[in-house]
Amino acid sequence: MDKFNDLIDKKQIIHNKFFLSTALSEYVVLNCYDSLSREDLNFLAKQVSWHNISDPELSNKVELIKKLNWVEFVDRMAILRIATRDFRNIDLYPLSDYEYEADEIIKSAKIEPSLLDRLRIKQDSLKPRHIIEISKVHPSLMDRIDFKNQEFTVSESVEIARMGNKNIFEVFDFSNISDIEKVKILKAHNFSYLSLEKMCVFENDFDNKNHIREILLSTGNQYIDKLNVSNLFPSDWIILLKENLEFEPFIPLDDFFACDIFYFIELCILLPKHLEYLDETMAKGITSFGWEKLLLNIRNSDKLIELCNFDTLEERAWNTFQDRRPDLLLYRV
Repeated sequence: MDKFNDLIDKKQIIHNKFFLSTALSEYVVLNCYDSLSREDLNFLAKQVSWHNISDPELSNKVELIKKLNWVEFVDRMAILRIATRDFRNIDLYPLSDYEYEADEIIKSAKIEPSLLDRLRIKQDSLKPRHIIEISKVHPSLMDRIDFKNQEFTVSESVEIARMGNKNIFEVFDFSNISDIEKVKILKAHNFSYLSLEKMCVFENDFDNKNHIREILLSTGNQYIDKLNVSNLFPSDWIILLKENLEFEPFIPLDDFFACDIFYFIELCILLPKHLEYLDETMAKGITSFGWEKLLLNIRNSDKLIELCNFDTLEERAWNTFQDRRPDLLLYRV
């Protein structure tokens, strides 16, 4: 202990319990710990104001950390602060000896989220705002939190649900929130069956076509029999079919006959078998651009050749055929 012998006789001070200033105690503990016995070190450590010890002063001092009797003389909040910033040596700190209030750990958790795995949280100290904060920094911890004794506001419940937390479904009724919020929550839960059920989208009054279409695009036809698809337009069905032709059995064909023929053309391009419904009356309503789309996309159809009035085709169509379907040029008058 050469670096300290010139200033003070350690043994005399320790065993005669002379008064040591905090600053002097800190110096000995932090700089001479390797020359002190565990007993001597812990006697001096009682004089140290651990809240004032900077993090770099303890960093990498593994032997010092091991020798200290933390529980006896270091305040639990000081232990939490020090351990948070010395996470490499986290196992050396007695964090499991304490339960911490939610307010006490949130700040540390923001610095080192995995610290939450090691701390015991007082469940009765948790408030909705804490749960939101924990959800942000460590979502997987939510399974360890009891939601049943919490009283959540609508905004708190929506925020927690939009973080992908399913536990909130057990304690809050989402039936009265807006459809827009429901869809945002569904997205956060990847449109799981549980989330669809809890958002009440299987009820008939959930009928916004844009929301229904978005759900179908994400889930396919798995739940289509539970959804209200009555408000979907032919344009919506075309979007769905372009994503997944398995929607075909559910399309309302009568709607395609009653709307702009453009959508029937789109349907035939996706599913050429529906050309069987094309007759002379319908053919008369097809524009030059419509015939261009049909003839470019459906190449082996005698019915199209038969029904198309090539005299009505515009120059743009013939120019396109010249490059992409020269076999049709023989029908040009």
